[in-house]
Amino acid sequence: MPGNPSTALAPPCRSRGPVSSPPPHLPIAPNPHQGPVMFPIAPQPHKVGTPSPPSPLIPTTDREWGPVSSPSPYLPTPPSPMDELETLYSSVNPDINLTKQVQKLHRLTVYGRWLFVGLLWLTVAPWSLWSLREEIALWRQYFTWVAVRYGLYFHPFATLGLAFCIGMTVAVLVWQSRNILFGLPQQDKERLEKQVFRIRQQGPSHPLWKWICQ
Repeated sequence: MPGNPSTALAPPCRSRGPVSSPPPHLPIAPNPHQGPVMFPIAPQPHKVGTPSPPSPLIPTTDREWGPVSSPSPYLPTPPSPMDELETLYSSVNPDINLTKQVQKLHRLTVYGRWLFVGLLWLTVAPWSLWSLREEIALWRQYFTWVAVRYGLYFHPFATLGLAFCIGMTVAVLVWQSRNILFGLPQQDKERLEKQVFRIRQQGPSHPLWKWICQ
């Protein structure tokens, strides 16, 4: 029967049914360029008295899986930038506080020595001069070194008092001048550091704690 040649040679059309999806028990191969495939997990009801179900798995890396962990409330808080700066400064200069405390203790030592010298000149020196008042009056009229020697010889306690005052004054002057010109010797530094450690160990009960450690 004559007709359209394309229609005559065309194969018969077959009816196509619906596209079937792969069965659910067959795994789907993941695409290596997209990473692992995750499926949502429906929450299961939890019964009282039964152990809680394990936490769902999530990929920690491209090929590793691990349990989902909730943040613990007992984890330490991250340090602030100021704390990190203080920690770094302490690691670079570990003895900065000890050096300052040693300097404070040395300053208090200087003040204490000069205070002791001042008390000597306010107490011992006036008594010694009062004991030598007659010899001083004689020296003002007829001054000779022999009169001075015999006057001091017959008043030994007054002589010892004056000698002690003058000797302590000269000793403190030489000691402080040496420290200013040449610095503290290593032996004195070690002694001051040991005193600082004892003050730290005793705490606020030590009388010098508030002037050294605060």
